[in-house]
Amino acid sequence: MYELLTFDNLFDHEDREETYNRGFYFLSWRKENAIQNVGRHLQSEVFCILLCDRGEMSLSMGTERFDLSCNSLVIIRPGIRLVIHDCHEFEAKCIVFNPLIGAFNAIPVRYITALYTSVLKSPVIVLSHSERKQFDELIGNFRKISQYRGATEFYDYAIQSGIAMLLCVICDLMHGRKVVCTYGGGRYNEYFGRFLQLLSENFKKERQVKFYADKLCITPKYLTTIVRELSGKSVSKWIHGIVIREACYKLIHGVESVQQISYDLNFPNQSFFGKYFKSYVGCSPSEYRLQNLNSICD
Repeated sequence: MYELLTFDNLFDHEDREETYNRGFYFLSWRKENAIQNVGRHLQSEVFCILLCDRGEMSLSMGTERFDLSCNSLVIIRPGIRLVIHDCHEFEAKCIVFNPLIGAFNAIPVRYITALYTSVLKSPVIVLSHSERKQFDELIGNFRKISQYRGATEFYDYAIQSGIAMLLCVICDLMHGRKVVCTYGGGRYNEYFGRFLQLLSENFKKERQVKFYADKLCITPKYLTTIVRELSGKSVSKWIHGIVIREACYKLIHGVESVQQISYDLNFPNQSFFGKYFKSYVGCSPSEYRLQNLNSICD
């Protein structure tokens, strides 16, 4: 039985900062936290960037097992199952994101799918001395920006840009890197990565599970099994989630009218798009745009 690892109970850590309400926070994972969690079976509901400072840890993520040490960069994604097997004097820095709150809403779909694909291929990499120094500086600058108590839309854009910058740098670091797992893996990750790539290229026009299964030369049932096993979500939820995320991004940051957005996302008309959007978000596209505009102007 797996315990849920949520944004509120991450390793029962209480050292959270004021950025918590913005959908992310920083924390220091001390050796006591690691020892307390040895042997626990966890399923993540968060997106977490973990950078090892010292010590060692043996960790399973999904079907793969990793030996972590100083300068290991670890990406824990929502839906992944974790088991900490052993640790010794392990300490790390973490940034924890709540995928259900708006921390990722400002990021284009192509970056989200690229990040997921990179993480599937190599969720753990070891940074060189120069890479570690640069990444520490990047994290430090982002932390300073997030602690500044801005009250205008410029501050919100700075935070959103900082998150996007972090994700893009991680994608760049992970691209083409050798996976450092001790053992495990399999074809599930390959299929899931190819599904995400197809989804990022076709979500505006293709929203049927069968389309993606046919492209992968597998059955819809098998694709559903793979995606649910690796992410905790169904194929349909992935498809509709990407469509809604793109719509939200355009409504917040774009200049297109609601009608133009509905056409761009291949809906038959604005009315159909409005009903579709409201069924997932709880308000109409126009109301969503106005709410976000008001939050910026307040």
